[in-house]
Amino acid sequence: MVTLARQIPLRYTVLEGKNVGRKGLEASVVRLSEKTAVIALEEPLEPLTNLKMNMGDVNEKLSARDFYGKVIKRSEENGQTHVVRFTSVPPEVDAYFQSHRQHAAK
Repeated sequence: MVTLARQIPLRYTVLEGKNVGRKGLEASVVRLSEKTAVIALEEPLEPLTNLKMNMGDVNEKLSARDFYGKVIKRSEENGQTHVVRFTSVPPEVDAYFQSHRQHAAK
């Protein structure tokens, strides 16, 4: 997992069962690996909470691509950062994340 030089802004929605919960909350990716990320969320969430996410601060085509993850644990640092395992990521979003990981590793 690499610490990003510049945090990646996200918007997220909490998924509760078959229902969509709170929508359009702001978040940012702080650290990133291939399958997981440390994400600073607006509110503390319980482990196993499912999230639907969209990129922020990118072009319209990329920001429209939904991707999904599950909260694995709340970070020890504070109640706002969470470890999230990605469960479904479209290739365009994966490529965007990969470029950030490569940049952070240099």
